[in-house]
Amino acid sequence: MVEAAAVLAIVHDRPYPSAEELGAQVMSYLNGMGEAASEVRRYALDEMRHGRLDKAEQILRQMETIYEDLITFDYADSMTGGLRRTCDALRAVVERTRSDLTATASQQELVRELRATREAIQAKP
Repeated sequence: MVEAAAVLAIVHDRPYPSAEELGAQVMSYLNGMGEAASEVRRYALDEMRHGRLDKAEQILRQMETIYEDLITFDYADSMTGGLRRTCDALRAVVERTRSDLTATASQQELVRELRATREAIQAKP
């Protein structure tokens, strides 16, 4: 439930629901937020594929924010219900998403430059 509600909030750029609003225990809530941040990578990739880099970047920023918030909980795994493992997985997902976004932006710039060059060549008499 936490994961689904958080995914919807991230995708629609709305405030995250609180643990209390969802009736979730704190550690379940934190792990659910981490899982949601990993899950929205698919949405970011879809946005990139459709050329909407601003939306993909906004999703990436939210993923990073959630990761940065979660890593502040530096307690034993027995207390956090595996939050450290969730954070490690999320860190890898954030890095891959950042890399994909950077590559996509570079590719789009290259395509723009190639089109401009082609148009300049075709415009010459």
